[in-house]
Order: sequence, then structure tokens, then C-alpha cells
Amino acid sequence: LKEISSQDGGISPVALSSALNHISSTPSTTTAISRPSSSGAPTPPGLKSPSGLKSPSPASGPMVIDPFDNAAKAAIKAAKVDVTYAATQPVAPLVSLKIGFVPERPVLLVDDGSDFTLELVAAQAARPGCKVLLLTWGPSRVAVPAATLVRVADDSEAALSQTIAAVVAEHGAPCGFVYQHSALRPAADEHAQLRWALLAAKHLQPHLQLPFTPSAGAVGRCFFLGLVRLGNCGRLGVVNGRGAGAYAAECGAGLEQVLRAQRGAVFGLTKALALEWPHVFCRGVDLDETLSARAAAAIVAAEVACSDRSLREVGYDGSGARHTTVAKELTDTADTAPLRPAFAPSDVVLVSGGARGITPLCIAALAKRVGGGTFVLMGRSAVKAEPAWARAVSDAGKPLEAAAFAFLKAEFAAARGPKPSPKGRDKLVGDVRASREVRAS
Repeated sequence: LKEISSQDGGISPVALSSALNHISSTPSTTTAISRPSSSGAPTPPGLKSPSGLKSPSPASGPMVIDPFDNAAKAAIKAAKVDVTYAATQPVAPLVSLKIGFVPERPVLLVDDGSDFTLELVAAQAARPGCKVLLLTWGPSRVAVPAATLVRVADDSEAALSQTIAAVVAEHGAPCGFVYQHSALRPAADEHAQLRWALLAAKHLQPHLQLPFTPSAGAVGRCFFLGLVRLGNCGRLGVVNGRGAGAYAAECGAGLEQVLRAQRGAVFGLTKALALEWPHVFCRGVDLDETLSARAAAAIVAAEVACSDRSLREVGYDGSGARHTTVAKELTDTADTAPLRPAFAPSDVVLVSGGARGITPLCIAALAKRVGGGTFVLMGRSAVKAEPAWARAVSDAGKPLEAAAFAFLKAEFAAARGPKPSPKGRDKLVGDVRASREVRAS
């Protein structure tokens, strides 16, 4: 808030006070931390209702209309700051380009150990001139029609580098790469597999940057695709206000769902690569678990040829409908229910963000509005005991700085410390002020 108020034309004192005392989570943001209502999400026209979903539990606590939401919206507008939240929206079916391939520029696919990989190999190999190499681990895959098996020794960067070098030497520089988590790598946890994807991008970068010209009338495209199954109906891990994108029962709960959600890092990787590699087609694709192996493979093969390069990530639900993410204004709540669960004085709230800065101000405003509550505040700052030289010294004006400098002089005179300096004084004062701010919070 201090940064906002220091900007030209920043938030006025009246709006600042309103924000501190009345700002609240809109229904859109609240649904991220509370269970949706039992009414569920309406099925969009023309789409089949996804099956296999858990019935959402009713929201706990009374449902109220927050009279301060309008004041919060006014405060946001007065602050001249864009506040957005993540949502998904339908996107039109793709329009394909005529993509061409040449055998000396193969496509690398990561083997996930399922029938989906076999279908994807078949779909990609059906394109004229496309040579498919399947990166696999262990002895489980003996032979795959229409693909050349390339066995990766282990999950180390050295093995990855050697594998890609061998591919280039024997088959040519790859023109495309499709990544997905692999069940054939039991020793690799979620983090290790994501790290491997990043390293694959690192070692493939010089090869994917090389353009090529296929047969006449076709477009030569180098590409990097990341495939995930986040388990919420192809909605890219985003649960919208009316419950659209609820997680399926087979996704588990607790740590299992958190680990699955971490696969969304693949979207971050593909979006970063799209910025760094402007000549490479980069995209993340979220596939609904209910899609058949053949349907999912056809979707991925079609995305490779998509003509719209502005999309960075797409998701497909069980009916094959296409979605993408969008940033919506926090004040735009047209697609959300007008009610939300109220906080109660008996609630216990875990708060991250530390005990300094804006976090304690927000907690104080919430506690005042709720009329109580227990707030467990997490932070990394160590609360140190007040040094003797600073006790009872006011922080107003310059007394604290003067006391710190006097202490440094005394320590230097007694040969217990270095020569006094403004830098040393500022560090002492900063430590004391930080601890005082934490204690005050």
C-alpha cells in the first residue's frame, strides 16, 4: 500500500482507509479457499456433463452477502491498480496449418508407459515424412510400430545429453519434442521429472532453433509441447467461481492432489520457452482423464499444426471442448454466485507472508471486521531480544540511530568491534526496527 500511495496519482487517503477496513475477497477468489456450493456447475450448451466427479461438499458456515464488496471495488478503482484472478474460458476449435516433415529431422516423444503413447506415435507417424523417436526407460517397451525406440539410461543430465547427442548423430537434429510425465521412471518423483523437462529444453534448444524446409506447399515447424493431466476436466488446474473445473475423485486428496497440481509447472516452462524461442511453436496441453487414448492422441497431433501462435496453453474436457486461461478483473464477478461463506470469530486462519509490511495490516482489518478470530502468522524473520543500547530508546526521529552509533564507538574503543560506519549503524538500527515491527504485529 505504501508503494501504491507513492505512485503518481496513487490511492487517496480515503480510498486507502476504505481498502484497509472494507476490502474483502470476492466470490471468485473465495472459491479458491472454500468448497463450492452443492448446486455444482451448469453444463454449457452443446457439451456433455463430465462424469466421475466428486459431489462438492456444501460450504461451511452461514452464507451472507457482503455489504462491503462495493466499497472494496471502489477502493480498487481509486487505487488505479489492476487486480486480476485466473479463470478459464472456452476457445474456438483450432484451425490447422499444413505441416510438413522430413525424415532427417525426427520428432522425439517421451514414453509415459500407457496406450496413449502408442496412439500418439501412430497419429504423428501418419504425417508424411515424419520420423518418430520414442524416448523410453527400462525394458518394458520391446517394440513400437512406426517408431524407433531410444532408451535413456537414467534420469541424470549426463544421460540426457548423451541420448540427444546420439540421436543427432544417427537420425539428425530433432524438429519437435513432446514431453509428458512417465510412469516408466519410478525413481523420479514429481520434482525430478519436472527438472528433467527443463534440462531437455536446455539440450534441445540448439536443434529446435534450426529451421527446415519440407516438401512444396507445406510449412516446416519446430515445436516443443508439454502434456499434463491435472485432473479437473481439462481446465488447466483452475477452478472457476461456479465450480467449473472441480477435481475428479481419482485425483485423490491432500498431498497427492498437491503433487499432481505441481505438474502445472509444465505450462510455465512452455510459456517461458515461447518468449525465449520466438521461432519455435511452444504450447502446454491439459488432457481430461476421461478422453480415450485415441481421442487424446488426435488432439495432441492437431495442436502441433495449430495456426494460432498466440495461445500458450489449452485444455480439453471429456467432450473434446477446448479451453484456455484468462486473467479477469477482480471486480468482474458476473460469472460467480453472489454469496460466499462468512468468516466467524471462532475461525482459525493460517497466514503466510511474514509479520511485517502489508500482511499484519490485512489481518488487523479482517479481525476488526470479523470481531475476533485466531490468526497463526508464519514468517522467516527471527525475533531477537532488544539489545541493551536500544532499550527504552524511541524510534521517532534520530535517537535510535544516535544510540546505535554511540554503541559502535564504545565497542571500537574497547577493541570489541570494527570502526564505526554508517553501514554498520544502519544494520543495527534495521535489525532493531524489524524485531520491533514483528513484536508489534
